[in-house]
Amino acid sequence: MAKEISKWLDSLDPDEVAVKAKESIKNLPKYHWKNDEWEIDIKAIPRKKEKRLSGKKAIGIEGNGAEYVNEWEPLKNAICKKGNRYGRLNKPLVVAVNMDTHALDPIDEM
Repeated sequence: MAKEISKWLDSLDPDEVAVKAKESIKNLPKYHWKNDEWEIDIKAIPRKKEKRLSGKKAIGIEGNGAEYVNEWEPLKNAICKKGNRYGRLNKPLVVAVNMDTHALDPIDEM
């Protein structure tokens, strides 16, 4: 993702973007990045000429904040699907689910 966004930012002319931004903030260039269920919309915001330093990018990115990510529901669905795969069993069944997350709460595990 970082390489794609950097390439996009490098392709922009900060002076052209600044002219568009003065007309309307809605005219800022947009970049839509998507991977599986992840989607990010990015607008490039030019730095003022006097703020541009040599070796530094002339265009930056501003975010609109973060949103809640539902980690427990996909986990619950995966466990239910795997747990019901073989029907009713005479012995206990261990169900393992690979969860790609960095912060799973104990309540999510329950």
